[in-house]
Amino acid sequence: MDWKAVGLEGFGKPDGFHDRQVDRWMSHLNAIQFRDIPGLDVAAEWLSNHKPTNWEPGIIHGDYQFANVMFEHGGPARLAAMVDWEMSTVGDPLLDLGWVMMGWTEPGEDRTQGYCDTTGMPSSREMLDHYENVSGRSTAEIDYYIILARFKLAIVLEAGYARVVSGDADNPAMAAYEWVVLDTMKAAAELASTTTLGK
Repeated sequence: MDWKAVGLEGFGKPDGFHDRQVDRWMSHLNAIQFRDIPGLDVAAEWLSNHKPTNWEPGIIHGDYQFANVMFEHGGPARLAAMVDWEMSTVGDPLLDLGWVMMGWTEPGEDRTQGYCDTTGMPSSREMLDHYENVSGRSTAEIDYYIILARFKLAIVLEAGYARVVSGDADNPAMAAYEWVVLDTMKAAAELASTTTLGK
């Protein structure tokens, strides 16, 4: 979609998008941080040193996941709507793909864990190939986007957990974020340490 043609030219600041990411989310974390998050520095340093230099701006949902996608009832599956757009902007749309792929399970793995059953979904390679075919964008640097997505998600969830700790949370289920944050940042740091991207 041509975001300028649909009147979104002033929506977001695509220039310098990747240059701002680590500082933006670290600033957000610093405002609420009350504990150490192992792997944070590893992920932040890797992201700072591996920013994409050749990318095309587009609309970003910002929280693209199955919980925010609605399908029509019955089959075949048809998209009805995407909801929960409060983190949307104009930037690098591959971040939405990284957001989807950060927890992708493969055929042969248990695909019934988590908040939805992904049985029957394509493999990650099939998903990336389809994305490239439909969008015309390369997914060669997908590890960067997965690391950034995990880094961002861990910080967003840490803000929720900070509200639990301070007694300001309106949803007691956010107490589970205590470990989700740590696991998510650990996964970001592990991928940063093992990816061949940029080597």
